[in-house]
Amino acid sequence: MESIVNSRSNALIITSSNRSDILLAVVALCFSRSPHLAGLLISGNPPPQSIMSALHKVNLPVLLAIEHGLYTLASMIHDLTVKVTSDDGLKIKTLTDLFMRYVKRQCLYDAIFAPPEIKMTWQRKTIKWPSEVARFFTYLAIFLKGKLCKKEE
Repeated sequence: MESIVNSRSNALIITSSNRSDILLAVVALCFSRSPHLAGLLISGNPPPQSIMSALHKVNLPVLLAIEHGLYTLASMIHDLTVKVTSDDGLKIKTLTDLFMRYVKRQCLYDAIFAPPEIKMTWQRKTIKWPSEVARFFTYLAIFLKGKLCKKEE
């Protein structure tokens, strides 16, 4: 679950109904307001009613796939090919409606047009070091030259 919390993209969790630990962890993530969950796909028999009611309370899309096993579901999603052509009027309308309904357009706009984040690497942090070191040695040379000149006199 830590990888979902640290993820920058929304995740679809696929699990079997007998994994109550994962289902309860999903509920906990939702209560912690984790923005990185797109939904939950549960294979096998429906989970206990107490867990289902908790999942409904957190407003997370939950799909039950009773006929398929976990591996089959994951393979089906992995192999899914989604294509939209200019002739697919119904798909385009459906996708546009979904976009308008669920996408926070201002957040998307801000993310696209925001100035790039500059990460300070150790190279950037140390860029001033050479000039600082040179200045130090210049002062040291002046100091030592003054000391040496006094000893020679």
